Amino acid sequence: MELDKARGVSLEIVTVNYTEEKVQTEDIFNQTYLVIKPIQTSVFPSRILMEEIPKIAVNNPNPISPKGESFKVNSLYAGLTGQLANTWMLSNKTFQAFKSDELTATNATFGKNLGVTVGADITQKIGVKSEFMWISQNKQDYNEYINGKYVSNSLEINYYTLTLQAKYLFREKLRSHYILFGSYFGIMQSATQSISGVSSEISSDYRNLDYGLILGYELPIHLGSGLKFSPGVSMKYGLVNIFMGNETIPHYLNRTQNASFNFSFTLSYNLF
Repeated sequence: MELDKARGVSLEIVTVNYTEEKVQTEDIFNQTYLVIKPIQTSVFPSRILMEEIPKIAVNNPNPISPKGESFKVNSLYAGLTGQLANTWMLSNKTFQAFKSDELTATNATFGKNLGVTVGADITQKIGVKSEFMWISQNKQDYNEYINGKYVSNSLEINYYTLTLQAKYLFREKLRSHYILFGSYFGIMQSATQSISGVSSEISSDYRNLDYGLILGYELPIHLGSGLKFSPGVSMKYGLVNIFMGNETIPHYLNRTQNASFNFSFTLSYNLF
């Protein structure tokens, strides 16, 4: 009787010896065969093992690694993602406009982001994901006096954006709840300014590269057949001054950083 320490059950090794014997058999063609039966060793589970197997299945639902630690098989998924973004271009002008005695007013602006996502669950609680947005808008609207007229002044910068994020399962009750943290990198596609409906190209006033931090929350909902719908919210904050300056204002007098509050929706499929 030997004890399998990894599983806490016993195995009973039974050795059955057979001597070589000649057995003559005849088939329908009256041919004679010689059958040799060598010594055999068989391993049979003991009664203790048979009784413990159901208990092991219930008490240890996860596989057991060689070190005795539980693990979960990795999974990979890919899909489409979109966001409705409340965007801000944070500058002295933006903050001053919130004061009641200022003649300039800052308006809430909304843009859209659309792209693809790919991610992986490394462990039961930790995962990573990346998003590539081929549409990523940052906008800011003002009402202000320009040349003696009170007009609308709208800025819009479009980017290609790549995000890299880690996610952590902080609560699992009925549904999984994930915290997201990571960074983003954006390459400018275009920048335009519209004053009372008249648009002009201002790409030379802004940097081609933007980058910053992301903090968010995600609630994945499994739909079956490998499909998953994941609504969430996130906040992006740029770390770089995107304003390059122009003939009127130098870059250090109009420091501008991108920021946004995003409502996201992702539809993904588990590849494995």
